[in-house]
Amino acid sequence: MADPPTLLPFVDKLVRRCALADIEKRALLMMPHKVRRLDRGAYVSRERARCENCLILLSGFAYSSKTGSDGARAVLALHMTGEILDIAACANDEAACDVQALTSAQIA
Repeated sequence: MADPPTLLPFVDKLVRRCALADIEKRALLMMPHKVRRLDRGAYVSRERARCENCLILLSGFAYSSKTGSDGARAVLALHMTGEILDIAACANDEAACDVQALTSAQIA
């Protein structure tokens, strides 16, 4: 049996929120990507770092956080399989926050 497409968790999450035509699903599943494995605690992106790719969490958990002027860290979001990580960076070319693996994870 063939392995499921790498980006299937992302497409499955989208389909739960809106209807997609088969051609749209196929196009999303065929997007160019590279899979990266992360250890727990590894940074996916750092606040204000240049971003060249939109990243999708394929497995595991991650979280987004910002560090305040007093040095305290505020957790902004918990990310689960299939979610886009730091979606604002996709539009701004700059990471809006730190994104860190909460567990071992895979991203594309």
